[in-house]
Amino acid sequence: MPAKLMQEDIEVGPSPAYITVDEGRKMVYTANYHTGNVIAYHIEADGTVKESQRIHDDGMTGPLPEQQSGPHPHYADLTPDDRLVICDLGLDRVYLDDVSDEGEITPVSEVQLSPGFGPRHIAFVESAGKAYLIGELSSKIAVLDYNEEAGIFTVQQVVKTIPNDYKDQNGGAAIRVSNDDKYVYVSNRGHDSLAVFKILDDGDLERIQIISTEADISSASTNDQLVKVGVTFKQGENVMRKVHEMRQMLPNGLESLSSGFNTDLIGTQGVDKATGVRYLMKKYDANPEEVVTFGDNENDLGMLRLTPNSYAMKNGIAEAKDNAGHVTEFDNRHDGVLRTIDNILDNQ
Repeated sequence: MPAKLMQEDIEVGPSPAYITVDEGRKMVYTANYHTGNVIAYHIEADGTVKESQRIHDDGMTGPLPEQQSGPHPHYADLTPDDRLVICDLGLDRVYLDDVSDEGEITPVSEVQLSPGFGPRHIAFVESAGKAYLIGELSSKIAVLDYNEEAGIFTVQQVVKTIPNDYKDQNGGAAIRVSNDDKYVYVSNRGHDSLAVFKILDDGDLERIQIISTEADISSASTNDQLVKVGVTFKQGENVMRKVHEMRQMLPNGLESLSSGFNTDLIGTQGVDKATGVRYLMKKYDANPEEVVTFGDNENDLGMLRLTPNSYAMKNGIAEAKDNAGHVTEFDNRHDGVLRTIDNILDNQ
């Protein structure tokens, strides 16, 4: 069913930089970088929203030109213990607030970063009581110790996301923690690279890799926990050689598989599409014979071997066809998946 517009709540001026939903309290929070406001909305019974509170933090701005116009909240989302955390790039601060069951927001604490740090986004490892804060303006990560009971952040370590000898413009963008809580990944805009950090036993970070993206980086558009990193190589380059070199540099615990179109997907070793299909089969008590899979490249091979009802696309690689039970009559460009599904259903 197509989506239906239910409501528009138009804020005068620039649009928010960040939005998130608090399902437990039926709230929505937005962070508006340009106006300096964090706005909380209550989700009504009919699904529409109503503004309930507006936060505007003031204070001494940072020293850089991007900070001079005042507060710039870039992020407002929930901590693992359901507090509201706000990253303010303009004031070099991270704010922590309590939110009542009714949605009332009250301040708890704040942590001041070094001048010009430029807090952008934050990611948590709940089991270790740590948070990892990316500084857009400084190209640094701050490791924060998070005392949930007291509601206090303490700066534990600060590390750079770019080489020490890089002097051109760069902005730290997205930050993600791997599903196994062992690695932190950061994208660098300007240096156009991904920085990989190993999380040590005490929560500190050790930078183990900086890899070029071979393309301009924009910030990520999701706050989901990191599962894979896609690296796309430019057309016309010796892609096979570059892929081989990249795979040789990967640390233990990570592997890379091709998904086609000059793109390799880096993820946890031994975790692939077959892992996800097995999880769904267990969850829904399904047998391999009840599952149909489709694939066309290296990252699909495990999944194609999992069920006899597997289909390699007509335009897939030879190895995919060798590992699948069937090959589709039509390719990806001619609705090969849809036509195959229709044929299966027609023959039930």
